[in-house]
Amino acid sequence: MNDLLNAVKGAKAHDDEAFQVLYEKTKRVALAVIKRYCDVSGDYEDILQETYLRVYQSIGQLTQEDKVQAWINRIAANTAIRHNMKKRPQLFSELADEEGNIPEFRDERQEAEPEIVADRKAVSGIVLQVMEELPEDQRDALWMVYG
Repeated sequence: MNDLLNAVKGAKAHDDEAFQVLYEKTKRVALAVIKRYCDVSGDYEDILQETYLRVYQSIGQLTQEDKVQAWINRIAANTAIRHNMKKRPQLFSELADEEGNIPEFRDERQEAEPEIVADRKAVSGIVLQVMEELPEDQRDALWMVYG
């Protein structure tokens, strides 16, 4: 742990060798975080590189040096999420089928809990009923914002 804290202090002082030590001691966990948030294995190394570029640029902002791994993990997660968002832009119109119906999105993690499923179905039904009563331009605007 002392090696890591010394590496953080050195990296803050713009010591490239210390930053290399910091990288070597934290990259394995950061890569695991990236794998958790990114679904394209070919992008892992690119995201890791971008993560450590951000770490290098903002190491001076780190206030709690003993929490450097958590700080880097958060940067890795945010970088992976941003990467996924840029990678898969999708037009709202592409979600609808031929009749213009938007598919119902489900959270598979909660399918085992019947009360949550029942509540979601009830709320979805009410929202769809209200949406159908709106003028088409207002309905389209709401779908674009909240869809």
